[in-house]
Amino acid sequence: MTDAIGLILRRCLEDGTSFWAWSADDWVRLIAPGHKEFEAAWPGWIDGTVRPYVAAFAYLLGDFTHFHRIGGFIRRSLA
Repeated sequence: MTDAIGLILRRCLEDGTSFWAWSADDWVRLIAPGHKEFEAAWPGWIDGTVRPYVAAFAYLLGDFTHFHRIGGFIRRSLA
């Protein structure tokens, strides 16, 4: 879970924005359409187990509801 927080904060730093200003497209870009794309964007730093936490934070912090755009993941993890 802390890796997910770090990932969100790192993206804030890279983009020079705050997560509460992100659009659905910004969250989709971070979460990626699949776990392989997600892992490829952050090689050697995180693995696919972080992705559901990022999706949960997107829902809780960013009002993200476009789950159909991020492909498959374990929905139970989100719950």
